[in-house]
Amino acid sequence: MSDRIPRSILVPASALAAVLVTGGALCFGAAASFAAPTAPLITAMIFTGAPVSVPVPDGMCSVKVIADGAAGGSSTDGMPGGRGARVAATIEVTAGSTLVGDVGGSGTYEWGELNGGYGGGGTGGAFIVNGERSAFAGGGGGRTSVSLNGELLIVAGGGGGGGNSPWGTTGGVGGGAGAVGTDGASGIPVGGGPGGISGDAGGAGGANVPTSTIGADGHAAAGGVGGAGGDVYAVLAGAGGGGGGGVVGGGGGAAAAAEGTTFDDSPGGGGGGAGSSMGPAGAVITTSEYREGGGTLSFEFVACTTPDPSSSTDPSTQAGPSTPTEASAPQSGTATPERLASTGREAPLGLIAAGAAALATGLLLLRGRRTHSRRH
Repeated sequence: MSDRIPRSILVPASALAAVLVTGGALCFGAAASFAAPTAPLITAMIFTGAPVSVPVPDGMCSVKVIADGAAGGSSTDGMPGGRGARVAATIEVTAGSTLVGDVGGSGTYEWGELNGGYGGGGTGGAFIVNGERSAFAGGGGGRTSVSLNGELLIVAGGGGGGGNSPWGTTGGVGGGAGAVGTDGASGIPVGGGPGGISGDAGGAGGANVPTSTIGADGHAAAGGVGGAGGDVYAVLAGAGGGGGGGVVGGGGGAAAAAEGTTFDDSPGGGGGGAGSSMGPAGAVITTSEYREGGGTLSFEFVACTTPDPSSSTDPSTQAGPSTPTEASAPQSGTATPERLASTGREAPLGLIAAGAAALATGLLLLRGRRTHSRRH
């Protein structure tokens, strides 16, 4: 006598409503909707040199953003650049929208190369002799920005680059970005170049009064791009730092207006001004904690507490089958077994009861069949 279960008394899969066990929870695949994930979804970015698109996941209604602008670069003699800005804000989003993050790069100095940071950092000035560039001031840091569906919402300005000096102690420090970005510091001693003006104050370049043939004035910002620092043409004088990128870029620092007689008294160039910043209503704008390096950006998505208006789930499909044997072909908005396997959420109690009843019926039929077989 065979113990194999006859095909005629197998409980139909539709009656069992696709019973699954996922993540330790008993789930039923009848027409049911499930809440959005409650665990935070966090995307973190660092400088890559290109914008990055981040789609908004299903079930998410807002995103917490922390954006840091890049720091300004140090000069070749080690005078530091200023810090970038930090913008913290919460933005309302809908599923299917696209966030674009663009992280700024640090201002650096590179022998013989332009050195403004990616994201609008201005080029630092240099000592020029016979057409060759050397002894660079620091470049401005680049801005970090966030757009939603093409609309610019957040800009964290970059810090200004440090001014250069032959001896390493007289260049001006680059301006720091923040709620109100600061100007670059002037070089010292007498004859040091004035620092660039921050983007918040218009982004003008530092200017020597009177104009000097020893060193050039800093350049003004061009929109969101920081101004270049002034070049210098004497050995015992320093160049100006580049302005930081921002909503409005910072101005470049001026080069020293006079030449020293020894390294000890050589005047330095001015630091670059910081770029300006912006954010949506409720944003908090401060100065970044990072003294050097490129910007950073993080998105922390927050699940909807009420039904997501962008969801396509039809409320009319929320109820399950009226009987365990009713056909339960997947409908629009239906949680199929595949969907259940990815969510691990529990179905409504009514559906669990219906599935359990169908399972019990099948087991009773199976037991009766086996008893009947033993008697014969």
